[in-house]
Amino acid sequence: MSARRKTEGFNLAFLDIMACGLGAVILLFLIVKHNFDRGSVEADVTLGEMEALEQRKEQLQKEVADIRRRNSAEQKLGGELRQKLLAVQQAAAALGEKTARRKKENEKLKSDVEEIQRRRAADVVADPAAGEESYLIGLKMEGRRIAVLLDHSASMTDEKLLDIIARKIRGDAHKQGGPKWRRAKKTARWMLNRLPDKSMVSLIAFNRGAKILGGAAWHDGKNAAHLTALFRAVDELVPSGATNLQAGLERLQKLRPPATDIYLITDGLPTAGEGDGCRSGFTVGGRCRGKIFEKTTRKFTPAGAKINVVLLPLEGDPQAAPYYWRWASASRGLMIAPAGNWP
Repeated sequence: MSARRKTEGFNLAFLDIMACGLGAVILLFLIVKHNFDRGSVEADVTLGEMEALEQRKEQLQKEVADIRRRNSAEQKLGGELRQKLLAVQQAAAALGEKTARRKKENEKLKSDVEEIQRRRAADVVADPAAGEESYLIGLKMEGRRIAVLLDHSASMTDEKLLDIIARKIRGDAHKQGGPKWRRAKKTARWMLNRLPDKSMVSLIAFNRGAKILGGAAWHDGKNAAHLTALFRAVDELVPSGATNLQAGLERLQKLRPPATDIYLITDGLPTAGEGDGCRSGFTVGGRCRGKIFEKTTRKFTPAGAKINVVLLPLEGDPQAAPYYWRWASASRGLMIAPAGNWP
């Protein structure tokens, strides 16, 4: 009985040990399997995150490349904009200079208009036919007693000899309508409308002979009625006959009191007067006209008077300008040959 009991006790203990060992093995297996599964899941998660990071990296690289391309395009655009801005600034500067020039021109035009208006206001008689041009440099109406000598010989109708001859054989209206005569009348009107204050004026017309216009030797330079009468007398003149400067100067010498300033409107050297015996038949050559002029001016030039000459053009009389220039210069006066559109 005792031996049986010992054997049974040993068997039970052994079985318990084996059971316990088997349980431990099973538990260990379960633990190891569980950890393996968890590690695999964590590895899968890590791989997924790495793939996501790689994708994000590629996306960021693309974004960086795109940003760089945009920056390059913006830099290029910025350069173009800077060039355009520079061009605009240069254009603005040029426009500013042009505007400044135009402003000066406008101021000059405004000043000229004001001067014309002032002159119009100063004209004693409104006379559209006289013109308002004032660009004849050096010609200024001045003096206390001004005598205007107006040549109304046949040559004063036109510039060319053939045209002058053609007008000689026609009526008075055709002679008065000659372009040079119209210009001569406008010149006389221009002078009369620009007489200085407190001046007196005498208007002498001459061709073969000479006569004082307006009914009196001297007229008040600012008297509208007197100037209107002179304008009317000029309009009635008919250009005809020879050019006798001597007759005009002789009539001038008879003025009392004498003239202080003389303004002569003519187109060439005289064809009649002192020393005209040098003519050949009905013609007077250039040398003969020069002799007539020299003898006439030497004998009949008023002493102490300043002489100014407005010389209109005439075909075939090239010596007129130097002769009249020397005569005017000797008296400290002026000889001018104005442009074709003056006055």
